[in-house]
Amino acid sequence: MIKFYHISFKALIFGVVLFLSSCDEDYVNSLTSEQPVVYLDTNDNLNSMYLGESVDELELILKVENSPAISQLAFSVNVKSDFLNPEQIVISPNQDNLFYNVNPNGEIYFIADATDDTFSGNIGFSNHNQDTTYTYGDGEIARLYLSGINAQSEFVLSIDQALSYDDFEIDVSNWNINSNLNLGQPVPKLSFIDFNYTNNSAAPYLSVILSVDDLPIMTKGIIEIDYDNDLLFFVNETNPSKGDLLSEGFDVSINEQNGLITFSFEHSDGDIENFTNGSGSLVELKFQINNTNFQLQQSPISIERFSAFFIESVYDICGDCLTPNYSEYYNYDINYWNGFIEPVEIHFGCMDSNALNYNSLAIIDDGTCAY
Repeated sequence: MIKFYHISFKALIFGVVLFLSSCDEDYVNSLTSEQPVVYLDTNDNLNSMYLGESVDELELILKVENSPAISQLAFSVNVKSDFLNPEQIVISPNQDNLFYNVNPNGEIYFIADATDDTFSGNIGFSNHNQDTTYTYGDGEIARLYLSGINAQSEFVLSIDQALSYDDFEIDVSNWNINSNLNLGQPVPKLSFIDFNYTNNSAAPYLSVILSVDDLPIMTKGIIEIDYDNDLLFFVNETNPSKGDLLSEGFDVSINEQNGLITFSFEHSDGDIENFTNGSGSLVELKFQINNTNFQLQQSPISIERFSAFFIESVYDICGDCLTPNYSEYYNYDINYWNGFIEPVEIHFGCMDSNALNYNSLAIIDDGTCAY
């Protein structure tokens, strides 16, 4: 057995040496233990542009690092966006392309397509009679182009197939594929939070905070709030409580007519360079509930008509100047901004957590607690 093992080991070593000697130097160099990395990259900085600004030929670059020896690669990119549309996909230039690393004069095929929401491509060596029909290392694959407007979009990359130097399929499950790329400015969203009821004996009222997520830089905004004035009565205050996004350097005003509230805010005189952005509260609104006889009605009170939408948004730190610079003025297109439109429920009942009939949803105590 010892002699047989010795002979078998020598045969194995001889076989490995024979295999390596039959391979060219480039292929041997491609046998690396480094994990392949595939990702989408871009040189375009959408964060330096205004939300909603027109985008022409946004370029995404498909790149590979630490590629093993491959002869073919198929991929797809799903575009999850209502704002950017695929236009075209082209093969990367020879000097940057992974498939020209080993054989700069190689005959390469590239089959690609761009549909409404997907890029797809397949690249490889078109003629296997060439001296070298594999590549490895770092490089680009393709460049993808989109047009539309600057708003948050997601790109999902997948590698559909990779073939080895001898046309066997490669398991890419252990490749580091950075599947998701997010680009563009987030789209604002209005909401109502912190519903509270103040049981003031003289004039009880319901309060609610109008808030926003992902507000772009702006100096002036107008929001319309529509509500059911058969169920609610709006308390029109001269100086409503401003939220944290407007607490400094902004004037606010509110007007109401027949169930439609117009809320506006604008930087104060003398604060021309002041602007607001981000997520937070805008203003506190107060309502009286028309029917406060809670013990004779069923909880919750459902208000089907309750909504809020931006109707104007401007960034202007130019003031009265006639020819503002790009960085001083922008009038946003608010037509695709996310408003609030959904029923609101006002729950009432026992609010004492020690009671047998405690209602955790209630914001109004109707005096029915049982112990």
